[in-house]
Amino acid sequence: RKFDDMSDGIENAARSGSVPAEAKAKHKGLREWDLARNPRDHQTILE
Repeated sequence: RKFDDMSDGIENAARSGSVPAEAKAKHKGLREWDLARNPRDHQTILE
């Protein structure tokens, strides 16, 4: 379930071009993660 939620959040962020504020507040790693053009251009987030 947690994987599916995170996967959906990533897909939504990719479609909209930004990470929603509530997602950044919920996940420490996203506070430092700016959406990049290439998925390999960002730091890995592990929980």
